[in-house]
Amino acid sequence: MILDDLADRIASTTTMTVGVTLGKAVMRDDEPDTVAVLYETGGAASEYAYSTSTGSAQVVYESPNIQCLSRSTDYQTARNAAETVYTALDGLAGVTLNGVKYLSIGAVQPPFSIGRDEKERYLVSVNFRVKKLVS
Repeated sequence: MILDDLADRIASTTTMTVGVTLGKAVMRDDEPDTVAVLYETGGAASEYAYSTSTGSAQVVYESPNIQCLSRSTDYQTARNAAETVYTALDGLAGVTLNGVKYLSIGAVQPPFSIGRDEKERYLVSVNFRVKKLVS
């Protein structure tokens, strides 16, 4: 799963720990105030290889988007977590993570503030475009 692959990559190249300071798919309100979470978001259409002999198409590449949302009671801490993920993923190309070939991972933009949550914790987001080979 893409979230597992990217979380493992981040954990292996930073001080973030999956399940402690880095989560996947859900940011629970009762989790620590300081946490970063990866989410799958909309992406681009898959790319196909067509066979004229069979008249069928097979998905070759998928292009999902990923969001990292970080939060903390301190703005700079939330921003630093997003920057850590940004640095760990932006510009990756031709890497294999957990057996999946990722052709490219690129940030859509640098980390940016999206305000505060209902508990007044700061929220910082960074989004990525991913292109991965389907085996």
